[in-house]
Amino acid sequence: MQELEENIQFDVMPDFRNMFNQSKQDDWNNEKVYNTLFDELAEKCNPKCFCGDENFDKELFNKANDLYAELMAKKEETDNNLVPLRNKAMDELGIHISTKKKFDYLMQYLNPKIYIKDKEPYDHERVGEAGRWYALLIQNKSDIRALEDLEFQAKDFISKRKEEEGRKEEERKLPDDDGDDPGDDPTGIFIAFFLIVLLSIITIVVLAGLNNK
Repeated sequence: MQELEENIQFDVMPDFRNMFNQSKQDDWNNEKVYNTLFDELAEKCNPKCFCGDENFDKELFNKANDLYAELMAKKEETDNNLVPLRNKAMDELGIHISTKKKFDYLMQYLNPKIYIKDKEPYDHERVGEAGRWYALLIQNKSDIRALEDLEFQAKDFISKRKEEEGRKEEERKLPDDDGDDPGDDPTGIFIAFFLIVLLSIITIVVLAGLNNK
């Protein structure tokens, strides 16, 4: 936690009430989300994006040309394997990488609201830790590398939440959560008893009819 806070500098603690009233919020909300990192790099590193008629930068164009060629040779690579090339493109071409996927993922685990529950004992320490991670998440929501650093630093906190979700999912799959034997259902017992009595009566009637013959 301390390491991340040293790498990510901010002057004041974010004001959560006004966090989403910033001028760039609309742009971020409308940010395009890509299926894969390859798709995003293929669009943003394409040399045609750097060959405008005005203010043509030959050096920047050449860098884009080289990066694009390298990217095309890695079509089958996973997103993780393309991260070094992504970082190179960010540094050399100044492109912005979409953060909405990563941000939404981290919000599932770092939002303090998740840990404030009316029907459970209040966990002051856990809510406080979530608040500290959340402050960094909101502050750096447009910086993909900062969000990746945050995910790494908060991995234990996130893992604990995932384990809890896994246990709850397993509990939901159990046939009867309260552990009662389905055979103890009073309605089922009554129906079984009724059928036994009915069969007994039918048997007695049939036997009586045979005896009369």
